[in-house]
Amino acid sequence: VVFPVVLPTEGYITRGYEPAQRHYGLDIAGSVGSPVHASADGYVVFSGWASDDGNKIILSHPGGFLTFYKHNQSLLTAMNAYVRRGEPIALLGNSGETSAGPHVHFEIWKDGVPVDPANFILNLNF
Repeated sequence: VVFPVVLPTEGYITRGYEPAQRHYGLDIAGSVGSPVHASADGYVVFSGWASDDGNKIILSHPGGFLTFYKHNQSLLTAMNAYVRRGEPIALLGNSGETSAGPHVHFEIWKDGVPVDPANFILNLNF
């Protein structure tokens, strides 16, 4: 299944997908308050706070895909909203107990299993 996505924010990838270390996404360091964009069209299935992840958004996409955006400063979208790729959904931050600096932790899950986001990103330059 093809599921092309774009990186959700401008910045630098500081940590990759490391499932053996229970790190199921990419960490993209950036400036606090910069926009975090939807990586693909979808519905907001979670928009709120979690102690580990801070301000978190989860989007549901066709084909059994979910995308996660964690550690945001603030959230710009509400539950059940439909968002388009590139639409701002949050502001980059450093929230949550597991955040160690301003970044977005970005995950992609397919049918309930985490997958390496780097395999799906259209604008990845590494």
